[in-house]
Amino acid sequence: MAASHPRPPRAVFDQVARAFDLGPVRSVDRWGSGHIHDSFRLTSVGDAGPRGTLVQRVNEAVFPDVVPLMASMERVTTHLRAHVLRRGEPDPARRVLTVLRTVEGEPCWRRPEDGSRWRAFPFVARTRTVDRVASPAMARAAAMACAVFSGFQAVPTRASTG
Repeated sequence: MAASHPRPPRAVFDQVARAFDLGPVRSVDRWGSGHIHDSFRLTSVGDAGPRGTLVQRVNEAVFPDVVPLMASMERVTTHLRAHVLRRGEPDPARRVLTVLRTVEGEPCWRRPEDGSRWRAFPFVARTRTVDRVASPAMARAAAMACAVFSGFQAVPTRASTG
């Protein structure tokens, strides 16, 4: 799926918002180019005011086994979050992705009408997607981010966590 993949109608985003208990949808904007997944910034309204959520229609041609993919993603992000907290790093929500769960407690939702799989994450403010490096400074910043990320300890496997 690329950015040229048709944008789902508003009713689909209303379904996604209900599945993840996000509140009524205020707006939806495509997020990034859709290199692998179709990504959208969904803004909903809840008791605490507007809420931003990144919702993705998972590309099952690339990731046909979405449930194990999401289990792995949760295992990795849980491990990384614990590491960030142990180190006392500021703003863990900006440093580690948080997988939102559906009202049924699942890390992804299958839309009954077409079988598409959707996942959701809190939208991290002041972020953007980049498809091409525009300068040496940008390349250096990306390399530094990778270096920080690779400094984390190895993620435990299922066998080592019991």
